[in-house]
Amino acid sequence: DSTLIYQRKLSDSNFVFEDLNFIDHILEFYIDKNKNQKYDYGKEPFFKKYVSINNAVTIDIEMSYADTIKPKIKSVKTKWQNQIEIICSEPIKVISQISIVSIDSLEITKNVEKYIIQAEKIKLICEDLDTLQYKIIFADFTDAKDNLSCDSILFDGKTLQDTIPPEIMEYFPRNNATVSELLPIFELEFNEIIFAKDIVAKFVEVETNRQIEAEISENMTGKFFVKPTKKLNNMTSYKLQIFAKDKKNNQQKNLLEINFIPIVRKNIVE
Repeated sequence: DSTLIYQRKLSDSNFVFEDLNFIDHILEFYIDKNKNQKYDYGKEPFFKKYVSINNAVTIDIEMSYADTIKPKIKSVKTKWQNQIEIICSEPIKVISQISIVSIDSLEITKNVEKYIIQAEKIKLICEDLDTLQYKIIFADFTDAKDNLSCDSILFDGKTLQDTIPPEIMEYFPRNNATVSELLPIFELEFNEIIFAKDIVAKFVEVETNRQIEAEISENMTGKFFVKPTKKLNNMTSYKLQIFAKDKKNNQQKNLLEINFIPIVRKNIVE
C-alpha cells in the first residue's frame, strides 16, 4: 500500500508526515528533476529508509543518485523446531552464506539444509533447534540493486515439531487445460519448503495407462518445474500425478492429478 505525497515548494528544511497508519513504513524520497512523476534510477537523487512502528520518529534525508542503502535483517520467526522465517528490509537477490550459532558457551552451530528467497522473506530448514537463544548470520547478501551487506540477529529456538502435511498452493497450467508443447512444463508451489527428492511425479496416458517419468527442477524462490522425460503424444489425454512429503515425513493428504491434452499443429511437430 503506497502513499504518494506531492510538494511543490518547501519553505524550509523540515517537514512532517502526519496521520499515517500505525504500522511499519518504508519512506522513499526523490527529486523529480524531469517532472515525469516517477523515479528514474541513477538520474535523480534518491533516499530510502525503513521506519518501524513508533509514535514519532525523526530522520535525516541524505539523497544520492542511486540506491546505496544496504539490506538489513528485520525479524526472525521460528515456526517449528527446524523451520525459520526471516524478514529483511527489502527484497533480497542473493545470499552467499547463512549460519546459525547458539548464544552460549558451547556456540553450537546448526546446519542450514535448504533456504528459499521470496522477495524480502527468506524461509529455511535447519537442524533441529533447542530452547536456546541463537544468532543467525547472513554473510555477503545483496538486494536487487546489488548493494552488498552482512548482518545478524538474535532469536529464540523452539522444540515444537512440525505435524502439518504439505499442500500444493498453486500450479500451472490448470486442470483440464490444453498445452501447446509435447514436452510441457508444469509449475508447482508448496506452502512450505520441500526437497525435490521428496516429490513423486509421473505423467500417465489416460487411455492406455502408460506411465512416463518426470524430471523435476526448482529455482531459488521454491518454485518447482515438472516436465516429462520424453515427448508426449499429440492430441492425447494425459494426467500429471504429484505426491510429496516434507522434511519431517508429513505426507500430502491427497494425490494431485492435473488433466491436460497436448495440442500441437502438425507443421510444428515436424
